[in-house]
Amino acid sequence: MILYKRAFIRLVAGMVMANLAGHALGAPKLVSSSPAPGAEVAPTKKVQLHFSEKMKSAGMTASLVATRMMMGSQMVDHNMAISDIKIGLDPNDAKTMVVTAASPLVRGTYKLAWKASSASGTAMSGNFAFSIK
Repeated sequence: MILYKRAFIRLVAGMVMANLAGHALGAPKLVSSSPAPGAEVAPTKKVQLHFSEKMKSAGMTASLVATRMMMGSQMVDHNMAISDIKIGLDPNDAKTMVVTAASPLVRGTYKLAWKASSASGTAMSGNFAFSIK
């Protein structure tokens, strides 16, 4: 009976360790983005998020908000959602999520908030700001 308990404990411990190692080593993550967080870039329509593994297009969401923009000749704080955006995977790279505005973003500061799931089912989310010159 003691032999069975020890074998069971070893089996459970091995399963727990394998699960923890899988999460620590294989957890998908955001590798980079374009524009990068905090970057100041030329006007663009696209924000690209590059992940460490393939992503699922189902359930991807994003919101893009202008947090500072030109009003007349002054840059002012202002929260305005960019409502006409498309969200999807890059057709040539399933590791890249693309958020595309209908027209190029104008001078100001923007905040992108996103949610996505990897092909393995791991849910992720995040946000960052960038500026347009």
